[in-house]
Amino acid sequence: MINRIHHVNFLVRDLTNCTTYMTSLLGIEPELSCLPERYVKTATYKLGECYLVLVSPTSELGEPARILKEKGPGLFLISFSTPNIDTTLSALKNFGINTASPRRQGLENWIVQDLTSPDDLGAIIQLCETTI
Repeated sequence: MINRIHHVNFLVRDLTNCTTYMTSLLGIEPELSCLPERYVKTATYKLGECYLVLVSPTSELGEPARILKEKGPGLFLISFSTPNIDTTLSALKNFGINTASPRRQGLENWIVQDLTSPDDLGAIIQLCETTI
């Protein structure tokens, strides 16, 4: 089952400006990455056992760009860590929680699965399994 928050993503328009702010606030440098298949650039901060990720679209294509256009910048998603996505999904289905999109490769060695959730939460809820 779920054992902690794995990462929190913020959707931003200006990655440079937001990275400068977060680096000053947190006192650590991020790992910068690009996910061309998702049309985004990211800045990832490791905070203990959790990651804070700034996500900025590189194109009008893709889900992050659509959400940024519709909702504006801010909290984008919360990802919960699980040792096994399949086992956790099986248990969650008993509560009517299902997958919202196909499973995909995230940053580094993260496998992520978006879940159905109430619109009132305002952010995507997902599971994350770390592979070796």
